[in-house]
Amino acid sequence: MTECLYADELLHAPTEEIGGKAEGLRSLVVNGAPVPAFGVVSAASFRAALGTTNVPALLGALRFAAVDTSPDQLHALFEQASGDLRREMEAIELASIEALCVPLLDYLGHLDHLGQSGPEASLAVRSSMVGEDSAHASFAGQLWTGVGIAPTPAAVAAAIRTCWASIFTPHALWYSHSAGSDLTVLRMAVVVQKMVDADSAGVVFTADPRSGDRDVAVISAAWGLGEAVVGGLVDCDEYRVRNGLEIEAHQGGATERIVSGEGGHTHLAALDAELVGVRVLTADQTIELADQGQRLANRCGYPLDIEFAYAGGTLQLLQARPITALPPAPAPQSDEEEWLWDDANIQESFCGVTLPLTFSFASKVYQLVYTSLGDLLGVGDTILEEHADMVRTMIGLLDGRVYYNLNAWFEGLSLYPSTGNNKADMERMMGVEEPVPFVVDQTSTALEKAQMMARIAPAAVRLAPQYLRLPEGIAAFDARLADLERSVNRDWLRAASIGECLAFETKLWNEVLRRWQVPLINDFRVMLTSGNLRRLLEKCTPEVARQDRLEVELLAAIEGLASVEPTRAMMRIAHYLRENPATEAIFMAGDPVAALAAARAQDPALDRLITDYLEAFGGRCMGELKLETITLHQDPSFLVEIVRSYVPRPDLNPEDMAREEHIRYRAAVEELGVLAGPRGRTKALKLVESVRVAIAAREHLRLSRTRVFDLVRELYLGIGARLHEAGRLDHPRDIFYLTTDEVRGFHEGTTVTTNLRGLVNLRRAEFDEYETRTPAHRIPTRGTVHLTPTFAATHVDTSEQGLDGSVSWHGLGCYPGIVEGEAVVVTDPSSASKTAGKVLVAVRTDPGWAPLFPTAIGLVVERGSSLSHSAVIAREIGLPTVVGVGGVTTSIRTGAAVRVDGGAGIVTMFA
Repeated sequence: MTECLYADELLHAPTEEIGGKAEGLRSLVVNGAPVPAFGVVSAASFRAALGTTNVPALLGALRFAAVDTSPDQLHALFEQASGDLRREMEAIELASIEALCVPLLDYLGHLDHLGQSGPEASLAVRSSMVGEDSAHASFAGQLWTGVGIAPTPAAVAAAIRTCWASIFTPHALWYSHSAGSDLTVLRMAVVVQKMVDADSAGVVFTADPRSGDRDVAVISAAWGLGEAVVGGLVDCDEYRVRNGLEIEAHQGGATERIVSGEGGHTHLAALDAELVGVRVLTADQTIELADQGQRLANRCGYPLDIEFAYAGGTLQLLQARPITALPPAPAPQSDEEEWLWDDANIQESFCGVTLPLTFSFASKVYQLVYTSLGDLLGVGDTILEEHADMVRTMIGLLDGRVYYNLNAWFEGLSLYPSTGNNKADMERMMGVEEPVPFVVDQTSTALEKAQMMARIAPAAVRLAPQYLRLPEGIAAFDARLADLERSVNRDWLRAASIGECLAFETKLWNEVLRRWQVPLINDFRVMLTSGNLRRLLEKCTPEVARQDRLEVELLAAIEGLASVEPTRAMMRIAHYLRENPATEAIFMAGDPVAALAAARAQDPALDRLITDYLEAFGGRCMGELKLETITLHQDPSFLVEIVRSYVPRPDLNPEDMAREEHIRYRAAVEELGVLAGPRGRTKALKLVESVRVAIAAREHLRLSRTRVFDLVRELYLGIGARLHEAGRLDHPRDIFYLTTDEVRGFHEGTTVTTNLRGLVNLRRAEFDEYETRTPAHRIPTRGTVHLTPTFAATHVDTSEQGLDGSVSWHGLGCYPGIVEGEAVVVTDPSSASKTAGKVLVAVRTDPGWAPLFPTAIGLVVERGSSLSHSAVIAREIGLPTVVGVGGVTTSIRTGAAVRVDGGAGIVTMFA
């Protein structure tokens, strides 16, 4: 066998002589792909070189030793053997390898003279192991590649020897052994190729490696050499192309690129300033890559992973291999519309797995709310007649979690009068992190704006009187809810018959839920005013960080915020206990429930404080809108634990808590006034006040919503007790595994299943299984929703590695300040006593979490926006906070040392 292969010899050489990488390149050439010129030093040359060393004997001994070594000791064995093997390889005389290089370099130099390559272009020298890049073993990243190699025999010979030695690294030996390869017959060829001095480079997968979709090409690209992509060294752009159209483009925001250095190595270099923030590839280039890749995959008969480079706008393909770990292709898609489900901020209301009773009740509430808003704006008949499917599917239950159906919400949005910004404002209001792709806000011409105003006018006439009289409307709404609460007490609900409980539910629907217009109008006000504020900030300053900071500070120190009032009330209880040591001693000792009862019996004044708290906030707790949640009415332990954590902290008092926030707020107001200028100042500050009033009203009305759900919870617990007494349920709380229609149907004789116990047992097993799953935050489905193969999340690592071993994430800073301390990941109220003096880390929060915040030193939330509960409350508490930190709870564990920079929006975990 010829030791150097190129031109026709290379095209006809057996694969076992040229290795996997060269075979991939040859396949590209045969199929007409643009490939830089290359030749191959054959595997026979490698075996001949080994014959001059003690390597064959060492490999024979290693093979036998590996058979008798336990799996947990194999790495140590290969580590020791690797040193001996590589020393033998380094002893091979370079002169003998140089002789192999001369004819190959002559061939490549001849191409230079013919103009088929750059004059005296540098070379890339790549390992090409036999069996590498196959469908069964890729050896990805384990074998050496040298770039920028000088086209001289000495330089190329040294690079070839380094390639040969890389087959004997500990990890490569372990990988070969694990793949079932005989270590004594390993064979390696080496590719010597004209190097592409790439402007940009990357990898194209001809099928989606996450979903298995063969119709989608996924492209990762970075500026500079491709090692930046395959090594994960910079934040890459990612593009997705389907059927010749770019369907998604995500810019990584890299500030560095990979360039070649000395000895075939590469290093990071600063990216030219004019390229920072610019797409790495144009849409035309992504489509060109996808087309090239699909054509090659079709000819090969399997999906490919192809490395590419662009130099001077010209595409070159550098490597191709089968994708070794591709999920099965999804079932053929129907022509039915794709739906997008997103948990956004709805998981603040219905956190985690949500049981059937809650979902069925909430689904009816959402249907009623949307049709009521339609009636208010004069499109109610259109909604009911033409969009019934939309109303019915506003929310869904996937893997036991509640999701928004974005298609339904934005279909509904399209029915309402638009100012051109409805989509962006709705996305912010819902806390949607990724823009909705099937709706676009339009920029209108003067004529279109006039036509739009004509369409808005009738709805504005309907809405204006209630909008302008919102304070009176809120007062009337409060009065109706208070009247309803006074008409019933919890003891009566717990003892009432099933019929009496259902009659009260009907009364609740008629007197409160069907008259929910005021909260709807105010939510509309929050959406419009907060959107206008953001657009004002964007107009005042181009700096996104400054926009974010001003938005946060302008919305701080809102007086009487209902979501913070429970925390303030707990601080007042703690203050009372500090002033009354005898009561404090009883309250602070022993079982929380027993201690509370004893302290209340001992101290009438404390009893009044606790009674007032429970009447006002007894339903405000973690997961407060989930009917299955155990509230403070049923178990006040959470209240006791929080107050106990406040008692040793006399610095926690409501007055001091707000003082610093007022200072920041006033400074932000002055800054905005300067930015808006003399003409715009008054209008800008009036807008800020409108947003603040709207948010305060929203938080107040959301507490009212909590009170409504608390009444519903109590009436269904009463029904559960009656069914338990009748022997139809094993426990009163089993009622939460039934739907509202099933309960009413059982009472009225319209249900199709009377075996409630069997139905509960079936549901419990199903929902217990949901607890073990982690569905994605956004889920696309097509056709029948629950025939979707999986709702599981695909973990996307958004972290950045520091040189000191630290890991950082970027999110939205909601309150400035830098703190360092121990992390505690909180999932339920049982962790309440563990958060004091620590950084609280959670997937999401709701208003019931607020009492945990004052004793924590920092807050990190995976989901959230500037309008989410955690952001609003953190501003009032004065807690350094970062929200929207994707995937952080899968990486940070309780006990980790972390830093939270609430101003910059950066979370760092130390090594």
